[in-house]
Amino acid sequence: MPHKEGMTNGNGKSLWLKDDEVARILRLNPGTIRNWRMHDAREGRGAPDNPGRGGLIWRRFGRAVRYLATPQLLGQVEAGDVERR
Repeated sequence: MPHKEGMTNGNGKSLWLKDDEVARILRLNPGTIRNWRMHDAREGRGAPDNPGRGGLIWRRFGRAVRYLATPQLLGQVEAGDVERR
């Protein structure tokens, strides 16, 4: 089910990113993103109604963890805060 505030792909489905993609956008080490998620899980954060550290919304898809591509997160790329690939 798509999140109303997340970005979507061309099919109208929510766009979920890997931790290394989020780390690149935020200019952080992927290990930092994983540590944030570990602490958020202990505190019950990371859901759409209670975002985790850095405003990240994350979810498990089986064993994979993905982060919702929100306008705030992707806005950092568009603002030129991050080098483009």
